[in-house]
Amino acid sequence: MATNVITLADLMQRRGAPAIDRKVVDEIADSAPLFNAMPARSITGTTYRYMRRTSIPMIGARPLNAGAEMLKSAYSQATAECYAYDGLILVDKMIADADPAGKNALMAEEMRAVLRGTEFGLEQALFYGKARDQYGIYGLNNLVADYMTMSADPSVTDAETALAKGGCSIWFLNLNNDFMELQYGNGKTISFGPEKTQDVERPTGKDGVTMGSMEAHIRHCSFWLGFALKNIWAAGRICNESASNPVTDEMLANMLRKFPANSKPTHIVMNQDTLARWEASRTKALTFTKGISKGGVIADTPTDFRGLKVIVTDALLSNETESEIAAIRNKNVIGVEDFMKKDGMLTNNNKPL
Repeated sequence: MATNVITLADLMQRRGAPAIDRKVVDEIADSAPLFNAMPARSITGTTYRYMRRTSIPMIGARPLNAGAEMLKSAYSQATAECYAYDGLILVDKMIADADPAGKNALMAEEMRAVLRGTEFGLEQALFYGKARDQYGIYGLNNLVADYMTMSADPSVTDAETALAKGGCSIWFLNLNNDFMELQYGNGKTISFGPEKTQDVERPTGKDGVTMGSMEAHIRHCSFWLGFALKNIWAAGRICNESASNPVTDEMLANMLRKFPANSKPTHIVMNQDTLARWEASRTKALTFTKGISKGGVIADTPTDFRGLKVIVTDALLSNETESEIAAIRNKNVIGVEDFMKKDGMLTNNNKPL
């Protein structure tokens, strides 16, 4: 099911952002695939009010000589609030001025790194909301309806129990403006302020000794961001998918049945662990169908399901327990260790270089 929506990159083109800013956004669009596919708009203030349709009228037969019934849709008003995001990009002036490629190249590289990490954090916030960033946007886990949630674990009976069980989530999302949308407040998208050169205080060392000041090139990266789930059929979630309860086509079909026939999602979002188990389940089914007992056949890596495009992201945790979600709360750095831990590679005796 195709979508054609305005995204962050489109907004930056329309708003006349500096060429280097647009280039940086285009170059790192693959680091947060859901965030960069999300419909977006720029608003004048920092709150966005919209009407959510709750019912639609139907014309029925009437007796002759009787008046026609007056029909109208029912609505509820909702408000999405934008939250302030701000960070400071800093490069030591001596290092920047000594770079063979020039100061501007080094600053642009640091901008790429900051924006890559920022978008990854925002993608996590789209899933985990206030549990990811207490001062940031509400996420899908805060907004999705309980009746649009199901568990891959047959022993789980309600959404609250599902959160304690851990495992992975698979999200079914409708990425159209009428269903969900990011709002960038004050008429701006993610914006890099003008470059300045000034003295900055160096941080206090581990021994408590103040390190003094240094001259640095700095740029602010700041924006207002809100997230609105506009329709009750905008999102659905499978919880607790794991090696013990792996995803199957039947499981996905059961989730899809929760959506009305005329309000189906456009995308399915999962992490790499879930994708691998889905491929394995298809391989197992294919092997059984072909009557092959010792392998020899591998199913293609799934890229869609019944026309719904699959988005694969590392922003979804592999074990969504309270402790694992708490570990990413307000986190502003992501390193090699995070990905090694996610893949089970990191132990006390196995540290990255």
